[in-house]
Amino acid sequence: MARQILRRRGGHVLDPGGWTPDQREFIEKLRDDPPRFMREFILVESRDDRSQLVPLELYPAQEDFHRTLETIRAWNTFRGAVLIQDETTRDSIQELLGVELTRKRVRDAIEAITALSVNKFMRFVRGLGHRVSDGPVNVVACKGRQATLSTYIQARIFFECYFNTGLSCLVAAQEENASKNVLDTIRRIIDYWPASPDPRAEFRPEIVDESAISLRLGTGSRINAQTAGSRRDAQRSWRFDVYHLTEYAHYLAYAAIAAGLQAAPNHRWVFKESTAKGTHGRYYEDFMGGRYIDELLDAYAHGALQDLDWNNHVRWFFGVHRDQGRALQLDDLETAHVLRTLTADEQALIQKYNLTPGQIAWRRQKMADCEGSDLEPEQFYAQEHPYDPADAFQATGENVFDPKKVHALELRAGDRQPIICLRVDDQEDPREAHTFDSNLRVYEAPILGEEYVIGADVSQGVERDWHAAVVGRRIDEVRVREVALFRSRTIPPAAYGEILTMLAEWYNEAFLEVEANGPGIGTTIRIFENGYTNVYHREPLDMVSDLVKRNAFRFGFSERKETKHDVITRLQMAIRTGAIEIYSPQIFTELRAFSRDPKTGKQEGKPHDDCVIACALMHHAHRMGAPPLERREVRLKQQMRLRREQTFDDHVWAEIKKKRERATRMAGFEAPPDR
Repeated sequence: MARQILRRRGGHVLDPGGWTPDQREFIEKLRDDPPRFMREFILVESRDDRSQLVPLELYPAQEDFHRTLETIRAWNTFRGAVLIQDETTRDSIQELLGVELTRKRVRDAIEAITALSVNKFMRFVRGLGHRVSDGPVNVVACKGRQATLSTYIQARIFFECYFNTGLSCLVAAQEENASKNVLDTIRRIIDYWPASPDPRAEFRPEIVDESAISLRLGTGSRINAQTAGSRRDAQRSWRFDVYHLTEYAHYLAYAAIAAGLQAAPNHRWVFKESTAKGTHGRYYEDFMGGRYIDELLDAYAHGALQDLDWNNHVRWFFGVHRDQGRALQLDDLETAHVLRTLTADEQALIQKYNLTPGQIAWRRQKMADCEGSDLEPEQFYAQEHPYDPADAFQATGENVFDPKKVHALELRAGDRQPIICLRVDDQEDPREAHTFDSNLRVYEAPILGEEYVIGADVSQGVERDWHAAVVGRRIDEVRVREVALFRSRTIPPAAYGEILTMLAEWYNEAFLEVEANGPGIGTTIRIFENGYTNVYHREPLDMVSDLVKRNAFRFGFSERKETKHDVITRLQMAIRTGAIEIYSPQIFTELRAFSRDPKTGKQEGKPHDDCVIACALMHHAHRMGAPPLERREVRLKQQMRLRREQTFDDHVWAEIKKKRERATRMAGFEAPPDR
């Protein structure tokens, strides 16, 4: 944030009578340590007892948010320092940090900058005749009830206004009373300021102008309150340095806020925080399109930030299980009772999140208060006190997939990670990639003798639509297990056909069921041109007689309202009966968001349902499309004859090489040499 830091004044608005050297040293230290400033000067109502005023000691969620904010600021200043061309300046910065100014050392540099303090680092660079900014900061935060995140943001806004001149801040809420309450919280910071004879009273700030919707401190910094969708054109036209958009998911109108953000300076801080409200709306889209700061730092270090699918928002989430204050104090008998009466869901939660009996008891207490909501008690609890973001965003329409069963399926999956992540496309060799840069996540490599099926949804070419392919291992005639997920929106349909052919051949000549609507025709044509025939096909109707043509067939699955309903219903039943195992978080996210419009009966997920459709096609291929499972020993002997033992990487490359040679022969020129 490009701002002027206040210093000791002969007419300093914070120091009308003059400070002693010790006082000056004290306040100078605090301006580089926001948590300490909050402990020293800010009194707030206790989260556990509203009648008590306590110093603002950061709770776990507040501490985590503070670390995220400081990491973003440090990253921004480091990126600015990397661009400095003057070698003398670069040498001075590197000597200060003990880290080279290179992308690959970004994490070490951020650690050094935050240890020093971002403000000190900015002042140091400024002293060398250069300027770096700690903005922009765009955070979209998903929180649970009583996470006290708003309290931290309000205190941080006050901290910035206390030490900076001419700072302009906006707090906005859906309702007018809520926005005024936020402003009143900042007023109370001054009202509760330590009074004489406490020596801290000397540092009390002055309010020089205030109204119901604004206040201005003696530093010249001001804080304004606004209702989302307000028609106050005067405020709408102001440029703010800091935006606090509280309960953002519940805004009924975004136009005024969006217009204000368009006028925001490059160094702005924007905090969009809220409890979740369904799987639609601007807040949901902003959160799902964001990335966690660790993902961004990894992408930056690898030079892949510009290729990242990212909407310039940093996600922040803090699961309720990480807050030890969300637990009841139990004696031995109560603990034994909790452990003796655990449900299957509670046992899965303990295994996945390492919950204590006290946390289970707290969960039960809150669940008892969830009756009367539009959602089921389990869904409402998950929305208000989420363990992960997928819990928070509950579909508000008619859920197609039973939320309880989806939740149980996810708990059974645990925290299974891919054994390898790959980047596969038609322009370069396949390579192992970081999670953020991969489009193929493999949970289980092909097993000799096993049979596999692949369901593939083809992007329709509209904005934010994706190709998706789910690979499943056929456990028996009923059960199927996800072993890989491919997802991309950067490749054309024909190239997608090449990748599907490669995947199918790698997974023991898997049975392919590909959507054949629109661009899907190009995908199925390329699979046919590749000579791959183990695919789903359908018998077409004669357009005149309306009879089935028994001697003809068409490749691919034709997705119509009736056929889509059929495959979705079969997947619905598989989830209900536990006949399918899923590991990909993206699939679980889309299953939760997949709903039925009660007016039209249309089934879809927002903003995406590509993985749901691919998963449904994979399951349909297993139950209806692929031939019956053969005896395992027969399959094993056949595949041993067809395939020699190869390493993972060797085999992937061999399949890609084969496709490249075939494609170049069809194009009429020789294949390029191997790299």
